[in-house]
Amino acid sequence: MDLLAYWRTLWRHKWGISALVIAVGLLAMLYAHSLEPLYRAHSSLLIDLGANRVSPVKADVGGDSWMAYYRSLTYYETQIRLFKSQSLAEKVVDRLTLWEHPEYDPRQQAESRAKYPELAELRKHFTWKDLLFWLPKQEPVAVTEVDEEALKRQIARSLAAGIQARRHENTDIIALSFTSSDPKLAADIVNAYAEEYIEMGMNNRLEMMQRAGFWLTDKMSELRITVRDSEQRLQRFIERSEILSDEAAGALVSRRFNDVSEQLRTAQQRLMTLEDEHRALRRLQLLSHAEIAMDPVAMSNARVQNLKNEMARAQTNFNDLAARYGPKHPNMQTAERELASITERIDAEIRIAVAAAAEELSNQRVRVQRLEGSLNELRDELQEANRQEFTLRAMRREAEVNRELYDAFLTKFKETNVALDMDTANAKVIDAAEVPRGAVAPNKNRIIMMATMLALVVGIGLVLLLEMLDSTLKNGDDVEQRLGLPTLGTLQLLGKKQVKEKSPARYVLEDSKSGFAESIRTIRSGVLLSGLDNPHKIVMLTSTVPGEGKTTVAINLALALGQMERVVLVDADMRRPSVGKYFEIPKDKPGLSDLVAGKASEEEVLHQVEEGLSVLAAGVIPPNPSELLSSKRFASCMERLAEHYDRVVIDSAPVQAVSDPILISKVASGVLYVVRADATPYPLVQAALKRLYRARAVMIGVVLNQQDLRKSARYAQYGKYGAYSRYGRHYDSYYQHDYYR
Repeated sequence: MDLLAYWRTLWRHKWGISALVIAVGLLAMLYAHSLEPLYRAHSSLLIDLGANRVSPVKADVGGDSWMAYYRSLTYYETQIRLFKSQSLAEKVVDRLTLWEHPEYDPRQQAESRAKYPELAELRKHFTWKDLLFWLPKQEPVAVTEVDEEALKRQIARSLAAGIQARRHENTDIIALSFTSSDPKLAADIVNAYAEEYIEMGMNNRLEMMQRAGFWLTDKMSELRITVRDSEQRLQRFIERSEILSDEAAGALVSRRFNDVSEQLRTAQQRLMTLEDEHRALRRLQLLSHAEIAMDPVAMSNARVQNLKNEMARAQTNFNDLAARYGPKHPNMQTAERELASITERIDAEIRIAVAAAAEELSNQRVRVQRLEGSLNELRDELQEANRQEFTLRAMRREAEVNRELYDAFLTKFKETNVALDMDTANAKVIDAAEVPRGAVAPNKNRIIMMATMLALVVGIGLVLLLEMLDSTLKNGDDVEQRLGLPTLGTLQLLGKKQVKEKSPARYVLEDSKSGFAESIRTIRSGVLLSGLDNPHKIVMLTSTVPGEGKTTVAINLALALGQMERVVLVDADMRRPSVGKYFEIPKDKPGLSDLVAGKASEEEVLHQVEEGLSVLAAGVIPPNPSELLSSKRFASCMERLAEHYDRVVIDSAPVQAVSDPILISKVASGVLYVVRADATPYPLVQAALKRLYRARAVMIGVVLNQQDLRKSARYAQYGKYGAYSRYGRHYDSYYQHDYYR
């Protein structure tokens, strides 16, 4: 992005941008002074949250919990929305009878407070529709009859949209404001809003408390019946269940259950012990007497142990007798009978012990079963007691809750009755609205500044847009950048006075010290230097479209070349020939067409107009110029002229108009292309050059013609001090100094 190029573009159009900014600024100033001044009145109200509690429960807006804080925020937002309501606005309209005020009554004409009332009146009657002059004009109709109710609703909507309410942060104060072109009306509306809001709050609160009282009365009747029913159900349950207290029955059954559980555990342990003893005694019956003597169970039985001792003594006695007597000895037989008797007694004692253990085991089992049955019965009784206790507690709790709720409603009912007797407002005016002294709008300086800034931005945007859309060639840099060809010279745009005093076609001779003549000589030098090794004997001049001044350039270039060598100027523009006219050659004289057709000789068609310069006019215009210019005779004629003269300058038709220049370029040794500055779009020039390149034309360079030097100075790299400006402004006076020779 070339910022310097943007700056030069803006600087070039500075006067247009300035004119737009000044015009818009003046219009904005007139518009601002035609606006009605607006006045804003302010008032402050203190809101009391505590005056709005009607709930029968304790939680309210004034609590310290986060929920109370949230409710306070929503309460203030609700009050602000209430100020914007249609119903409150209608009350204000009725209080102030605004439908009869000139500010709102269409049947009355309100007095204008603008600084320039005439402008305000003009602005009211002049709208954008007036610019559409072809539409039929509608004459204003005077309003004589209005629908009063519809007008009231319309005014109320206007007030609701205009009233402003906001809460001061971290306070209970709400600020009211209203803007109007009538300062007294603005103050009256704000004060009326405050009074109507307070009155509406009191009425709403009174109505709410009355409704609350009616609702509390109905609710208390229902609660009274509910309390009575719950207490009666509790009493019937206690009587039916024969419960002395909440815990007596359950505790008694629980203690009995614990006692029986302990007895059952002891009986079960005793049962297991008896089972072990019974099994051990039955095992003794299978043992021998020697094994019985060693068995610990037998050893624990005193009777069996005594018999075992007797048996041991009898066995000892038997052994002693057996050592002295034989088996048939009476003492031996007596001892043997005694030993057998003791053995039978031991067996009998074991059988008795087994029978006794079996009986005791059976009795213990019966006792365990009885205890288990008792425990199951007690478990059922305990569960039933628990159920009764739970039911009793639930019924007591229900009765207590109903009683507490009834007491709360009764207390609130009394508070409501007291509040009805001493009603207070939920808000009060802290600062009443006063008639404002100064207007708050319109901000005239801001309107003018914004309009001028917008005009400046729009002007800059339009200039840059036009610059982007401008596809013309403005200077030599544009030529070289867009066309890729060197600029041999730039010819300034001659003023009307210069053209009137001197002929542009002969300007190089008539005003040889001018900047225009110097530019022609520069172009001449460019042509000569471009062909040092291989001189361009035949030079064709052409352009893109008619009117670019190629003929004037061709004549002046031929005159300049004629000062150094012998030159012939050929008018090959067979469509619109004009060279002969500049040199006052009669139209009936033979010319190029006659020479090519062989109807005239070179001596007959050539006219020497200046020393070193001869002119070959177009002659009679043929019916098909392209056929003539593409013939071999035309090429041979040009070659003969090139042999007789040092330079042949051909003025041809524009490339985009006809194909004649394409045909002539095949004969010419070089082509000089003329472009009019700030006129011809470069895409059109590029298209024309492509046609020449396809014909293999040799391009010498470009001549930028009719350039406004003052305008081009703003395009130049160094602004108004650039080379073009300095050269164009001071060239003529430079050659008039005494030191120029």
